[in-house]
Amino acid sequence: MTDARLPSGVDDPAFREYRAGVGQLHSQYADLLDDLNAGHTEVRNTLTRVRLAAIDRQSLVLLGDPTVTLLGAA
Repeated sequence: MTDARLPSGVDDPAFREYRAGVGQLHSQYADLLDDLNAGHTEVRNTLTRVRLAAIDRQSLVLLGDPTVTLLGAA
């Protein structure tokens, strides 16, 4: 069942694994942040890399084929 608030294709099975990976990155970030707050400063580089990867993957935008849109609108 698709959530009506989600854009088309968000719950598509083809992207389920990709989206689950984003959640794993956010979980890893939270764990690393706890480590940093506990004084383990050596995790800073990994913390930054994981956070940027999570944001990058989360903000994936799939664009449709513009020629189909243009032909369909004419």
